[in-house]
Amino acid sequence: MGPAAALRDWDAGLPKVWMIRRVLRFRAEQPQHFTGDSNYQPITASGARLSNIFAFRRGKDLIAVMPSFGVTVKEDWQDTVLPLPDGRWINLLGAINVAESATPDQLFAEFPVALLVRANAVSERH
Repeated sequence: MGPAAALRDWDAGLPKVWMIRRVLRFRAEQPQHFTGDSNYQPITASGARLSNIFAFRRGKDLIAVMPSFGVTVKEDWQDTVLPLPDGRWINLLGAINVAESATPDQLFAEFPVALLVRANAVSERH
């Protein structure tokens, strides 16, 4: 099941279950990203809506991104951009690949949360 199918049953909580299942499967397959040494580092967006996006990096190779509470993914994000560390990043909750920076429209195009993993740090299964 992909993100579009999960979003069809919003009221039943399917998107949340789909996301948790996907992240837990990734964690089981790639435990090196979830060690005690993987500290959290905030990432600050730039632009008019920078306070409406919450992002943090876990270790070197994972970034979680979500809109702030009360903000919909269909907001007018204007010039808001999230800077990314060096490398190419794959969204495990969507189909996009990004480098250098990403807009909320890119990150939330398919699902209202993004989990980015550095491309060279993920196995061929993802």
